[in-house]
Order: sequence, then structure tokens, then C-alpha cells
Amino acid sequence: MYPRVCVCVCTATTSVLVNGIPTDEFPMERGLRQGDPLSPFLFLLAAEGLNVMMRAMVQSNIFTGYSIGSTNPTVVSHLQFADDTLLMGAKSWANVPALQTVLVLFEKVSELKVNFHKSMLAKINIGDSWLTEAASVLGCVVGNRKISWISWKNVCMAKEHGGLGVRHMRYGEEAGWLVVGGRSGSVWWREVSKIVTEGRRGNDAASCERGRKRSMLGECRNLLYDIVLQPNISDHWLWQHDTGGGYYVRGAYNLLITMDAHDADVTSNLIWHKQVPLKVSVLAWRLLHNRLPTKDNLATRNIISHESQLCVTGCGGLETAHHLFLSCPIFAPLWGLVRSWIGMSSADPVLLQDHFIRFIHSSGGLRARRSFLQLVWLCCISVIWTERTIEFSRPRQLQLTKC
Repeated sequence: MYPRVCVCVCTATTSVLVNGIPTDEFPMERGLRQGDPLSPFLFLLAAEGLNVMMRAMVQSNIFTGYSIGSTNPTVVSHLQFADDTLLMGAKSWANVPALQTVLVLFEKVSELKVNFHKSMLAKINIGDSWLTEAASVLGCVVGNRKISWISWKNVCMAKEHGGLGVRHMRYGEEAGWLVVGGRSGSVWWREVSKIVTEGRRGNDAASCERGRKRSMLGECRNLLYDIVLQPNISDHWLWQHDTGGGYYVRGAYNLLITMDAHDADVTSNLIWHKQVPLKVSVLAWRLLHNRLPTKDNLATRNIISHESQLCVTGCGGLETAHHLFLSCPIFAPLWGLVRSWIGMSSADPVLLQDHFIRFIHSSGGLRARRSFLQLVWLCCISVIWTERTIEFSRPRQLQLTKC
């Protein structure tokens, strides 16, 4: 097997187009070409070696994996997806050298290099001191839990309702349950019918699933309370929210995500511009929701101390979103320069939302003009935040004064 793979790797040739004319073929000095269909198979062969090693370590009780479940637990020691590998284990000093050993052996066998400096050691209910010491032994960095800046429910709302329009997998699953079937009923109705006949025995996961289905049955009964039967009309399936078009998964999903939606402000639709990169629109969305990692927000979440909330520019003000974008003596003059360049004049409101709206509508009601000012405003906040991030990441030099 190994000689055959070497032949496939070492005998590959390619050519390039020069002024539309292909050159003579030449051998590849770095293995396979990019996009070669043989590449993923070679990676699977190499990754399978790590899989076999981890299983052997667990079966020999050298490495203790993570147990899932109270009765008949399942031990998980590693998960692999593409070129990402997640190794999991119990908190034990025996696991640390065992993990290091299996990775070093994998390097020797596969002739691949494990980059420990880019690897990350994370924790679940483990003390920081133990994790730091274990990371120093492995030669990797300590992983920190990411900050949750806004609820996932608000992120999954539609853009016109003030969200980002990210698809909610749970709602998509529930919408897919309502597919209408034949005489036996839809999949959702068949699931509901099982609730009455199911017993109460089973493991914890099955009990939680039955509890969820019972709650769905209660919701279904509430929907049927006001149904009036008409004997002279034949029964047929009817989707109440769209009696003409019938049921579609997309329509049910839109209904689920808008059940708890609130009226969005005017700026919800103004942040999206076809000529602006998506990351800039998301930046504006976070700014208007006060979810940017400014120093006051970082101090609120105990990321930095309350004494470190001063503006990165050194102006002495408290770094809030309003200060950074509207009142900072370093960044705020940008708006005056932009107005003089465009040829308009207006005062800066107190709120960022009002500043956005007034800036866009300051030159009349022409649609093209508003679109241009909308583009300018989004570009300005992107420039301000980029400069702030650069200034925040810049190392501070200690200045010594001779006494």
C-alpha cells in the first residue's frame, strides 16, 4: 500500500497557462496538487492512525476518556472532523503525559508535525491553576470560554425584526415535523399519537424526550379547543397561516421565529447595504445593540478591571460606544471631516441610532443620496473600530522618568 501511495504522490505532474498557452509538464516538488481527489484519502489514512492509537490507550487504561451517561456509559476520548481533532479526557495527571506520548508517537509514525503552540487546552469545571500547569507540560495554550454577547434567540431573528437572520436549527426541525402525509397523518401527528401509548419506563434521555412531546401535545390540544366541526363539508388539510398556498417548511419556520419578535427600530434595515461587506454590517448591528467589546462592556463581564476602562487613545474618557464613536477627541473629528468633504452640516445627536438616521437623511429624500450616505456612515464606523482595535492591541512601552 505504501509504495502505491508514494507513486501517486511522487509522479504527479502539472502545467500552467502562460498567455493562454500551456507549458510543458513539470513534476510537483511538494506532493499532491491542491484539489487533488487523492488528498482527502491520504489524510484519512493518516488520521486513522491517531484513532487507533487513542483507542488502544483507552483500552489499556493508560488514558481515561470522558464518560457520558449514568447507566451503560459511553466513553469518548477523541472526535475528528476534517483536519480538526478534539481530544477529551477526565481530569487526571496520568492523562497529561499519556496524551503527550500518543501525540509524539503519532508524529514519529506518520511523519507529520503536531503544532503544540497552536493547540489549546480547555476546561469544564476544572480549576485555573491545574489547567495552567497541565498546559505548560503539554506546551500548548490555555483556552478561554468565549463571551456570549447577545442571546442566540435574537441572533436568529429575521433582519427586518432586528436580528442577523441566522437559521435556528431547532425551529427548522420543528417546522420539518409538520409535513402533511397521507391518510395516516403527518410525521408530527404520528409523533403526537405515540405519546399516549408510550410507557414511562426508559432511560433519562428517553424520559426527557417524552416530556417534551407531552408539552407539544398540550399545545396541540389548546389549538383544537376552538375547532367547530361541520358535517356537510368534507375534511381536508388546511394550513391556517396560509390558506391559499398550503403548508411549506419555510412558512412554518418564519412563523416560529416571529412568534416572539418585537417591532424593530428604523436602523434595523439601514445597516444592510449590498456594497458593504457582511462583517461591516454585523459590526454596525453589534454597535447599535451595544454589544461591541468596548472597555466598559469588558469590565462589566469581568474581563478587565474597572480601573482599566479609560479610552485607548489616552484622552482620559471612559471608553463606551458613545464616547468612542461620537465624543472621543481623537476619533470624533472624523465626522466633521466627512461632512465637510460631502458638503453637508448637522449636529451630532446623543444616541448612536439617532446619529445614524440623521446622517443618512441629512441631504434630502433622494434614494441614491441616502444609499451613498448610508455607505459612508458604515465605512466610518468600520475605520474607527479598526483603528481602535489596532491601538488596543499595540503594546504599551514603559516610560521611565529619572528622579
